[in-house]
Amino acid sequence: MKKLLLTALTASASIMLFGAVSASAAVGDIAGTIYTTDILTQVDGRDIQSYSIDGETLIALEDLEPYGFTLYYNDNIRTVFLTKTGEPSSEFYPHVDRGTVGGTAGYYYDTDITAVVNGESVPAYAIDGKMAAKVEVIGDMGRLSNFARYPYLMTYNYDNSKRLLSLNTSQKQFGTPDDAKKVVLDARLWQPYYCRVMHSGNKLLSIKDFGGIMHGGKASWYYVALENGLIYDVYSIARRYDICMSDPIFSEDGNYLYFKNLDIEDNFRDYKKLELNSMHVTPLDAESYNRAASRVAESDYTLTLDGSDIPLYSIGSADYVKASDMAKKGYDTSNVKSEIYNSEEYIPLSEYTYDFGNEPNTDDIIGYSYNPYSKTITANSIK
Repeated sequence: MKKLLLTALTASASIMLFGAVSASAAVGDIAGTIYTTDILTQVDGRDIQSYSIDGETLIALEDLEPYGFTLYYNDNIRTVFLTKTGEPSSEFYPHVDRGTVGGTAGYYYDTDITAVVNGESVPAYAIDGKMAAKVEVIGDMGRLSNFARYPYLMTYNYDNSKRLLSLNTSQKQFGTPDDAKKVVLDARLWQPYYCRVMHSGNKLLSIKDFGGIMHGGKASWYYVALENGLIYDVYSIARRYDICMSDPIFSEDGNYLYFKNLDIEDNFRDYKKLELNSMHVTPLDAESYNRAASRVAESDYTLTLDGSDIPLYSIGSADYVKASDMAKKGYDTSNVKSEIYNSEEYIPLSEYTYDFGNEPNTDDIIGYSYNPYSKTITANSIK
């Protein structure tokens, strides 16, 4: 993403880092001054270059790549995505000298580029061909969100005696990756009338629809939990591309979400795939989607139904049971939507869900819960 802003600046050298301000604000115009500071900024105990603006501290998003982040810039939608996906190299310990207070370090510019950090929009500044954000913002407690009080899943603290500002980006501070999956499974707004769970390897996706006629419309959240514990709403990321996500499934390697792209009237347009680490959306062919959607394998979760084990299968990364297995146990299969794969009849486990007093769609209703720690599903009939 080197010098990504140069496409937004004028060709004139006067508009560059130390250029003059034009008469009217436009993309590339100087918007303000950034200053040097004697405060040392560290990310997970490692020095990073920082600047002062409005009494707070800026760091360039591009500079965070070697600290365990994936950085991706899409010029079509003028957005830079920064996502915590790993840890820095054990040999990576850069040294940054403290500056002096109040010296001019340069300027920040008006820009039409937006920034997304760990799946959430963040106020950002254009400085010298990079986008930068305030440590005090991305590490702030922030608003009450669905997962935690930290919308960017980072924290910060400041030690005035040492003039040291520390940003903690490790996902471990919010628990284990399985803790993140539990949060994704439990997160609720109002009362969901339908919920689907999909998983592949160490990734999990929980699709929750909220609202309906009583609330004047329906809203959807597609919460994904990655291997390192990061949580974000992939549906909102797709909307940034002006894409409406529907029927998502994990790719075989679990690194992508394949999905259908719908128009404003919910008509099918084409297939897309979203790379979960970079948040990059690209076209997908129908054959790849259909092959992944019809892939049948034994689930890596186990199902206990009314105290006895039922074989569980993964189809398109969702959980299914065989209709014949359910019938043998005495459960109704006549009024349940089933699907045929390899000449076998399978039923999505979600077809047996009972949600908060809504009309059931079968005679035998099963209330079930996922345990991501033990990879088990416990289900019981509700008579």
